[in-house]
Formats: sequence, structure tokens, C-alpha cells
Amino acid sequence: EQVMRENRLIVSNQWEAIDDYVKRNHLQMDTTATGLRIKIEKTVKGGKPKNYNTVTVSYDLSLIDGTECYSSDGLGALTFSMNHDDVPTGLREAASMMSIGDKAFAILPSHLGYGLTGDANKIPSNAILVYRIELLKIE
Repeated sequence: EQVMRENRLIVSNQWEAIDDYVKRNHLQMDTTATGLRIKIEKTVKGGKPKNYNTVTVSYDLSLIDGTECYSSDGLGALTFSMNHDDVPTGLREAASMMSIGDKAFAILPSHLGYGLTGDANKIPSNAILVYRIELLKIE
């Protein structure tokens, strides 16, 4: 029961931090049922990836406080399967809403990112992630 209370507090604090970020930056974003905040900045008509596809994205990833973590500029484009857990759930969810050429701005609460553990490198425990994504390819 104590763990449940602590988790509810973390989620509540994250919602407040995300709401504040969105308001402070005058963003118009959609919120999905999972809690992903997303704004498709460039919409291209075309098919969206399915669960069985592999996608390639360019991206910039930072923490909600602006700390830069990773970028395709330094690491190259990221290719991942839409049906595997090798990337954060929120990144796969964002990609599923995009067509080739679309650009999106997404905010992932920690449960859609790296959760309680972080990534043992640049992303700490319970980190809210901010992605800028462009969908380059669907295979």
C-alpha cells in the first residue's frame, strides 16, 4: 500500500510538471489515454506504421528541465521494431501516430520512458522525457 501511495504521488507530481511545462511554453498538445503528450508539427498524408513494421526516426531527446541526453545528430538515426520493448513505450506510441515525413514534439511521463530505473547513463530514475521526432522510414 505504501508503494502504491508513493507511485500515485510520483504520477501526480509528473502531471503537474508536464502541465507547467506545456503552459510555460504555450504549447497546444494532445494527450493520449496512456498520458503521452504529443503535437504533430508537420502532417504528411500517408500510412502509419503497424505493429509488425520497423521504423527509422531522427530525434532529439532531453529531460523536461532542458538537459540534453541523446540525439540522432550524434548517434545516427534510430531504427526499432514497433512490437518490441527495445525503446520507450511512449516513443513507439508517438511513432504509431505519424506518417513518413511527419515531425512531432512529445512529452513522455516516466512510465512511458525509462521508469524507475532510468537508463543507467544520462536518464535518471522517474525522468520525464521530451522528444522531437521525425519519422524517416517505415519498413
